[in-house]
Amino acid sequence: MRIDAGRNNTLTTALCPTVLCGKHSVDEGLILGDRLVLMSPRHGRFYEDALLPFAADQSITQLQAHSEFHTLRNQICGQLREIVLNDSSSDFFGRSENGVLQH
Repeated sequence: MRIDAGRNNTLTTALCPTVLCGKHSVDEGLILGDRLVLMSPRHGRFYEDALLPFAADQSITQLQAHSEFHTLRNQICGQLREIVLNDSSSDFFGRSENGVLQH
């Protein structure tokens, strides 16, 4: 759980566990994570795995003030859009960004 004073809390800092959180929000993933893994729509395939460049002691406000946060967010949203629209196992395969089915 994120505390606005910083991303580290005493329990995770002291124990150094590996915690995997499945998120459906790009912002939450960027704020809570040290690493981001994009997965395909079906069959749980990994699409991309990246370490996040933000310092662990920054607050949510500080993170969102970074231009790199917004650049990364836009890049990830674009990649997700591409994955979902172009993966034949996706429910949205073949559709355009406005939802119209392409023939």
